[in-house]
Parts: sequence; C-alpha cells; structure tokens
Amino acid sequence: MKNPIIYEHIERESKRLAQEFHAYHNHVEIEYQRTMRRINDPRPKEIKAPQPWAIDRKFNPFYVLKHLSPISKSVQKKLDSGAYVPQKPYIYTVSAKGKVRNTTVYQIPDEAVSNYLYHRLLSKNRHRFSSFSYAYRDDRNVQYAIQDISIELKKNPRIIVDPSVKTILSQS
Repeated sequence: MKNPIIYEHIERESKRLAQEFHAYHNHVEIEYQRTMRRINDPRPKEIKAPQPWAIDRKFNPFYVLKHLSPISKSVQKKLDSGAYVPQKPYIYTVSAKGKVRNTTVYQIPDEAVSNYLYHRLLSKNRHRFSSFSYAYRDDRNVQYAIQDISIELKKNPRIIVDPSVKTILSQS
C-alpha cells in the first residue's frame, strides 16, 4: 500500500518539473518553426536535457513519474525506519553580473520530502511567527506586507524611511 502523502508530494514535484521541461521543449519548437520560415537552411533543432538527468535517473521527472509507486514506497519505508538520508545533490556554478554562485539541485524524491517536512513544520509553528513576518510563509505574502505598510503610513503621517538603516522610523 502506497503512502498517499509521500506519493502525492513526489508526484506533484515530478509533474511540475515535467511541465517546465514541456514548456522549454515547446519554446524550442516554436523558435525552430519560426527560423524555418525565415531561413532556407536552418540549424537542426536541438533539445537539451538538464545535466543532472545524466547523473541519476531520479533527477528526471519522466522517470520518476513512470516509477512513482516503487520510489514512494522505498522513500516511505526509509522514513518509517529512520534510515532516510537524502542523496547527494547536483551542484553547478552560475555566473551572473560578474559573480559566481553555486546552485544545488536535489533529486525529486528528496525535494518532495523536504517540501513536505517544511510545510508540516511551518503549519505546526505558525503561531510562533510574528504577524509582521512574511518570509518563508505560505499564509502571508507581499500583498500583506504592502497592506500593513499602507496602514502604518495612514496612522503616522510623518514617517521617515532611512535606506541606510532599512527600517521605518516614526517621527513624532
């Protein structure tokens, strides 16, 4: 019997990543068709699979969807026995604006377990958060922050925003 919670989280994450790849594939096809209309001898269309897919099949959402039941059973069994250990992530560097940073990609089952545990912990500890805390929460977003700032500005007509301090100072 599959655990519906782990199964659903792995399935949701796999479908999201598969949808992203389909969007990429469709974009490449549209650009290729456009190029064929404009140029007599275009380069052949090239669909590139993400690098992690070549390292381990559990990075590939299509493989994970095809083998969803045994993967979720295995993950659940390891979680139940306390033997679950996330697999080694794929780390690659990205250059942007002269800076280099590392980007980490986790296998789909590990990412799904991580998201599941994150949301469980968040729901259990939501009451501990300040009502003015917006980061890393699924129940508060930027709209709440804008609304709270708007209310604060209406209550205090003389507010100074000091960019060096990065806080709002009320002037009486």
